[in-house]
Amino acid sequence: MGDFIQLINKMKISLKQFIFSYLKCLLWACAYTIVALIFPSMVGMIIDNGIALNDFSKVIKESMGLLVLGGLMILFQYLQKLSFASLSQEIIIDIKKTLIQKISRTNYLFWKQHKSGDVYTVIEKDVNQLENLLLSIFSNGITNVFVVLSVSIYMIYINMFIGVVVILLAFLFATFQRRIGNVAKRGMIKLRETVGNISIHTNNIVNNVLPIKMLGISKDIIDDYCRNLRDYKKQYIKQVLILNHVQSTGMAFTAIGLFIIMIFGAMEVLQNRLSIGFLFSLTMYLQRLYNPIIGLGNVYVSLQSFSPIVSKLLEILNNTNEIADGKYTPKTHLSGNILINNVKFKYSDGANYILDDFSLSIRSGEKIGIVGKNGTGKTSLLRLFARVCKAESGSILLDDVEISNYCEHFLEEEIGFMLQENYLPDWTLEDFFGKNNVENAEKMMNDLGIPLRKFSKGMNSRIGENKISLSGGELQKLAFIKLLLEQKQIYIFDEPTSALDLESEEKMITMLRKYLKNRTCIIITHRKAILNICDKIIEFK
Repeated sequence: MGDFIQLINKMKISLKQFIFSYLKCLLWACAYTIVALIFPSMVGMIIDNGIALNDFSKVIKESMGLLVLGGLMILFQYLQKLSFASLSQEIIIDIKKTLIQKISRTNYLFWKQHKSGDVYTVIEKDVNQLENLLLSIFSNGITNVFVVLSVSIYMIYINMFIGVVVILLAFLFATFQRRIGNVAKRGMIKLRETVGNISIHTNNIVNNVLPIKMLGISKDIIDDYCRNLRDYKKQYIKQVLILNHVQSTGMAFTAIGLFIIMIFGAMEVLQNRLSIGFLFSLTMYLQRLYNPIIGLGNVYVSLQSFSPIVSKLLEILNNTNEIADGKYTPKTHLSGNILINNVKFKYSDGANYILDDFSLSIRSGEKIGIVGKNGTGKTSLLRLFARVCKAESGSILLDDVEISNYCEHFLEEEIGFMLQENYLPDWTLEDFFGKNNVENAEKMMNDLGIPLRKFSKGMNSRIGENKISLSGGELQKLAFIKLLLEQKQIYIFDEPTSALDLESEEKMITMLRKYLKNRTCIIITHRKAILNICDKIIEFK
């Protein structure tokens, strides 16, 4: 339960708003409980005051009251579930928003420790499952507590002996459910690991269908995927069986309780210490008692089953591997002066330094080409500029200010990155380039050999719908055009022409000369042609 409290504390929803919504939920839960408590007594009164006395008018009168109570039960339960559903949705939306905001600021170390498929499972699947749990806790759980307490007191009031015996049976049942819950928790941990592996496999297969087919490893990949599915099936069935054990045991305890009520209740009726109507109402109260206890047991089992999920949520929310945001926001744009002083960087303790006392000075408007073999620190330097990695020592100064001191949003506006693998959101071309840039974007598309007529709906075409018909080079061109249109002060390119043929590369180089005058540029590349626009070439060894 401590993990759930921590999770609630992570929410951005205001305490005042939460308390108000919660109290409104409790109001309808209390109203439902009161009506549900009166309902069986009304049945007993119909039997005793109407049927037993052969007074049909009493039967009609009391039955009308019973009908009204039934309607109120339905109404209050509807309002209760509606208010609890609204509250749970507020929490779920809050948690998803907080998770997305959190991972959007995570650094390289976070992704070394967490699988992307597992994080996806947490956000899209686990949080949605958590909604059902919250509904169970807030709605069914609280209502069931009210019902169990009120029915227990009332049954003892009607007949102390029967009430105490039935409540003791309920206590035994609750103890059994607790043990089952612990078993469910252990099973859920294994199930969750399997789900994470399946998510990773699914993501890899969907994103790499054509390469997998071309490499001739489809059968092996699918066989491996199916093995994971079979493991999931076995573990899932075990979890279902655990819940069935709870339900079956609940039915057994209900049958035993009913047996006790009928035997001892009949003895009380024969000795004129209990009316037939109250005996009948006791059987109804038994259902009113055991159904909520079964519900509470299911809530407990669910709490235990979802414990690994909540732990995973908290692991992400409590993560400290994130980009530290600075507070400095200049009133003007960066001039583009860069000074790197004795930077030392490695990815983990015990590893060799990727950058060891690296220094570099770049003047405003200067174009720097960086070449070198893989693993020499080129991409690491890019990550340091993006602040997804942090240097062990040394400094990176932009206009004589340490890069870590700048406000993150300001740097996003001032520095533009083009990566080897570009992410293009599923927007329309108009939204992607910006409504004010449509004319310039269309001209640049034509200049780079990717005319707008290639897209059936023009600037209203969605990028995602056309990705399958676009080559890697064409996607690279679209990302390049967008970056130029944003008019950053500093540009950092990582293999910007890697997916282009020689003709397209020449066109891109021409555009770089045209649009990036007086802009500071760092170009990481293996292609010699693009180095001709550079003022200086640095070789990483």
